Amino acid sequence: MCSTFYNKHTSGMDCMKIYIGKFPIFGTLTSILTRLVWRNKAHEPVRYIKIDEQDTWSMDVTLAHIVYPLLLQLRKVKTGAPFVDMCDRPEHLIGTIPGPWEIDEFHHQAFDWVLTEMIYAFKSKTVEFAFDDVLQRDATDAHLEHYAKVDNGFRLFGRYYNNLWD
Repeated sequence: MCSTFYNKHTSGMDCMKIYIGKFPIFGTLTSILTRLVWRNKAHEPVRYIKIDEQDTWSMDVTLAHIVYPLLLQLRKVKTGAPFVDMCDRPEHLIGTIPGPWEIDEFHHQAFDWVLTEMIYAFKSKTVEFAFDDVLQRDATDAHLEHYAKVDNGFRLFGRYYNNLWD
């Protein structure tokens, strides 16, 4: 259950709080086993998010500071990989075309590459990214290459958004 309400000390859109309640627990065997397995590993779900007006001025940067560390963590702890379309892969990661429900020889490396592209894109929106490292070569070529890589990372993020879980 999710509801949105305003802080009683502010008016209108100055401050928005988001409350996310507990996950619905049903009496199924699956939900009971899930609670037992994840009892010590998972923390309580997020219950409150404060969004100030200045957070929306540069929402791309605000979101990058949230998504970037999540992508780093996912790359570190992931235990599997979704299918990455051949058209989204670089040339060196295009393998043999597998049959239905089979994976090719570069299946896991392809998703690692996708995550790396996403991480590069979101890192470029954070303070941690030093654009001077990119500018060591010809500035025009470096700019074009950098922005093409950033655009590709955001495109891949949108395309594989539903696969960002472990």
